[in-house]
Amino acid sequence: AQPWGKEEILRGAWNRVAHAQDTHPDANFYVAIESGLEQIDSHRVDVLNAITITDGTKKNDNFAATFRL
Repeated sequence: AQPWGKEEILRGAWNRVAHAQDTHPDANFYVAIESGLEQIDSHRVDVLNAITITDGTKKNDNFAATFRL
C-alpha cells in the first residue's frame, strides 16, 4: 500500500535505512528515498518524496520536490 501523509512516508524511509544498516553494517552512511501521497484538501492530493540519511550517529531527513496528482 502507498504511504499516506508525511509521517508514514518518513517512517517508510527510515525503515529502509534500518534494513540497509542490518544488511550492510559496515557502510559509512545510509540513504533512503520513500514516496507517498498526502491529501491537501478535498480536491488535491500531492506526491511527496522523503529522503533520509545517516552515518549511524547523525540523522537527517527532508522532503524533495512535490507534485500534484
